[in-house]
Amino acid sequence: MMVQFFKRIRVFRADQKAVAAVEFAMVIPLMLLMLFGSVEVELAVSAGNKLEVVADQMSRLLGAEISQNLQESDLDAIFQAATPMMYPYDITANKLVVTLSSITFVPNTSGGGFNAMVDWSATNGGSLNYIRQCSYSPLIQTSDSSDPSMTTIHGGVSQGSSLVVADLVYTYPSPLNIDAFFYHSNPVITMHRTDVFGVRNFPYLNYTAGSTYTSEVCSPKNHP
Repeated sequence: MMVQFFKRIRVFRADQKAVAAVEFAMVIPLMLLMLFGSVEVELAVSAGNKLEVVADQMSRLLGAEISQNLQESDLDAIFQAATPMMYPYDITANKLVVTLSSITFVPNTSGGGFNAMVDWSATNGGSLNYIRQCSYSPLIQTSDSSDPSMTTIHGGVSQGSSLVVADLVYTYPSPLNIDAFFYHSNPVITMHRTDVFGVRNFPYLNYTAGSTYTSEVCSPKNHP
């Protein structure tokens, strides 16, 4: 009995049939995971680069306005321009929030330098959390390498003048949902981009708020 058993074990160990198929079945899940994972990373990086370009264009469009006194319709045209700019990335269901603001640097009479004061801020995101509120003035001036936020502005931007700021927040949905396969969730990445631009045709821009977008117009005016 034992002799037959060990004989069968030796035969089994010596059998080389379907070894390649077994090895392929063991390796292919890992290879597919690496393939789709690399595609996922590339798509996310490309979306971040696209968002940076859109932020730049949003600030340029606002800074190049030909009217000093902006209405809600003027900002609406800029907000709507973000849709074709972000193509082919999905920005439905409020995945892309754009905030446009005017910032004026005024002399700090007590400590020297300049204070970054919010003139007005408007967003298509529908929440005060997305705007640069009047109470945030003066904005905290941070290093150029720091992450953007509604309460700060990079200290390296031009001071002693009026600037426009475009703040973009993009909730990037994973198109492949690799994490969902493992964790049964729909993973997202929240991306932030901020870009500033000088007002091209006027010393500053005024804004008359409407009812469509969430906004704050600060008073008194912060420009000289």
